[in-house]
Amino acid sequence: GGGPVVKHQGITLMGSAEAGAKVSLSVNGKPVGVVIADAAGRFSQESVTLVEGENQLTASATDAAGNVSGISEAVKVLVDVRAPLKGNPVPAPDSRVKSRLVEMKASLLDNPGGSGIDRASIRFVLDGNRELSEFVYDSGSGLLSYVPAPNSAELVSLEEGIHFFRVKVSDLAGNETVYNSGQFVVDYTAPLIEELLPGEGEVLSSAEVELTALIKGDD
Repeated sequence: GGGPVVKHQGITLMGSAEAGAKVSLSVNGKPVGVVIADAAGRFSQESVTLVEGENQLTASATDAAGNVSGISEAVKVLVDVRAPLKGNPVPAPDSRVKSRLVEMKASLLDNPGGSGIDRASIRFVLDGNRELSEFVYDSGSGLLSYVPAPNSAELVSLEEGIHFFRVKVSDLAGNETVYNSGQFVVDYTAPLIEELLPGEGEVLSSAEVELTALIKGDD
């Protein structure tokens, strides 16, 4: 760890050596090219292919007199080409919840061996257009959650109706993921009984009475 992080497996290697020196470049112990340092001592090698995960880059130089340097200290480069993993939204898609204070959450992890989640990149957007900042991300469990709170400065409760949330996140290499939770319904109003059948004073021909409650509204 601690070295550069890239999201491409093909890179250009650059460095400096004695002017005119012949520089042998290696990736993970395998030669990838020999270049000549220019008059300013700069060299570069294009189209060097790295493996996914950690790579060790080394170089050695031979000057015009034939003196050979030792192998340079390895530079570690992490290649992370995969976007973060996400899923398991709560509330589940197409579910109904009976609370104003709905905990909205989803799992959010980078791929094993990846560069890690860039916490500063996390965006939590409610209903397509309302960005919220009072979310909590636990990097240990990989859980991103948002809970409306009565003392919140941005969202004290969810109104009744259809809701969804979207999470946008990048890893430290810059691979981005956009995730939609799917729609859920908030419904915390108890149904009202508009009418009971049979009606008062109604004469029934049968000894069996079947009670029907006509519900008002969509609940």
